[in-house]
Amino acid sequence: MSFYDEWTKKSEDISDMGKYQSYMKEYYELEQKAYEQILSAYPDNGKFTKGTVNELCSKLGFGKKLDIFAGFIEGINTSLQQAVDMKSLTETTELDLQIDYRKLYYNMHAAKANWLYKLDAWDNVIPAAEREEIAKNYRRDNIAVSDKIGRNDPCYCNSGKKYKNCCMHKHDKEM
Repeated sequence: MSFYDEWTKKSEDISDMGKYQSYMKEYYELEQKAYEQILSAYPDNGKFTKGTVNELCSKLGFGKKLDIFAGFIEGINTSLQQAVDMKSLTETTELDLQIDYRKLYYNMHAAKANWLYKLDAWDNVIPAAEREEIAKNYRRDNIAVSDKIGRNDPCYCNSGKKYKNCCMHKHDKEM
């Protein structure tokens, strides 16, 4: 079993909730430390973004936990300029994590990972005003929109009445 398969299995297996929560807690802690290193060293962070899987796993603080490192790569993958083929990862696979930092920041919002997008180390990478603009764009992109007519909206038949006092009940009778 590849370490990516091991990650997938452990991160989805909730048959033993205590074991699952412990595993995910360890993942989130290691993930946060890895991002702090990468962001703090920006723009000269090549030693944390280029190398073999084994080298980066060690440098980013994952130790020998290749499965958890695979989870980290899976998480950052959509923010890379060149995605990593997760299925082909081996200990000797050469990685060059060319991170699109604005996309990463946006994706952290999408993942609701506030422990990551609130890291102080982001100050080194993206100015605060630009980070706020990215956050605003995320919120705007994810506003719930509905075509459904609200009961207190003006009726679509242009009678001037509220929908609840006009055509809303006509639909009930038709059904």
